[in-house]
Amino acid sequence: MTATPDLGPWLRQQREHRSWTRTEMARRLIRVAQVSGDTAMPAAEDVAVNIYRWERGTVTPSDRYRLYYCHTLGIPPDRFGDPGYDPVQDTPRVIITISLPEGTDTQLRLTSLDTPPGPDTGT
Repeated sequence: MTATPDLGPWLRQQREHRSWTRTEMARRLIRVAQVSGDTAMPAAEDVAVNIYRWERGTVTPSDRYRLYYCHTLGIPPDRFGDPGYDPVQDTPRVIITISLPEGTDTQLRLTSLDTPPGPDTGT
């Protein structure tokens, strides 16, 4: 996750594109952190102050916050801060987590609706 010199404006653009205030962005970052098990997040007002500093380019977000941004914005970590990243052109990704009882032997076959029918797709 490398940052470009234009990271601050990029962060602001991402937030404003979604019509979120800094406080709303802070709440969303905190929510992602909590889901990830991070219980050491500051209050929304303090995170909003950090967002202000990050967007101005005074400081850059730590790796921890960069990951929270990626989850919040739906951006792959390797595209964080990339001004050329276009989510419309990105291949959609789905992450499925399945918890099965120990000793269960299960196979899953996933196919894309965009895949033409053929012998390997089961159609």
